[in-house]
Amino acid sequence: MISSIGRVVQMADFAEGYRQLRQGQYLQFCELTPEPIHSQVAILACPIVDDQDVLGDLWLFNHKQDPFGELEIKAVQQIANQCGDLHSASRLYTAATAQVESLEKLNALKAWQLFEYRFPQLRAPIANMKMALSMLKLSPTYEKEKENERYLEILQTECA
Repeated sequence: MISSIGRVVQMADFAEGYRQLRQGQYLQFCELTPEPIHSQVAILACPIVDDQDVLGDLWLFNHKQDPFGELEIKAVQQIANQCGDLHSASRLYTAATAQVESLEKLNALKAWQLFEYRFPQLRAPIANMKMALSMLKLSPTYEKEKENERYLEILQTECA
C-alpha cells in the first residue's frame, strides 16, 4: 500500500496541475520521481467547487498498475461536487439564519413601538420594570440582598 500521509505538494511545484484544478477540471497522472516508493503511484486530483469558486482539491493515490477508471473518476467527481454543494448550502443557511434573526429583532422593535404608541402611559413603568429585571439578573443574590429587595419593590410598585 502506498501512503501519502505527511506529504505536501506546494502549488508552485505543481503549477500546471493546479491551473487545471483551479479551472474546475480533474486530472489523473502517474508521478515519476527518483524515489522508488513515490514513482509507483497513479494520482487522481479532483477540485472541490462551490457556486462561487474552487474551494480545494480531493486527491486519491493508487498503484501505477491500477489507474483510475471512468466509474471511479465519476464517483470522486460526484463526492467533490457534493462537498461543494454542502459548502454552498452551509453558507446560504448561515446567511438566511442571520437574516431571520435580523427580521425578528426588527419585528420586536416594531411591536414595541406600536405598543408605546397605543399605550404611552405604560412607557415609564415598563422601562422601570425592564431595568429592575436587568439589575436582578446581573447581581448575585447572595452578595446584594438589599439591592435585590429594592429591585423587587420597584417591580411590585410598577405592576400594581
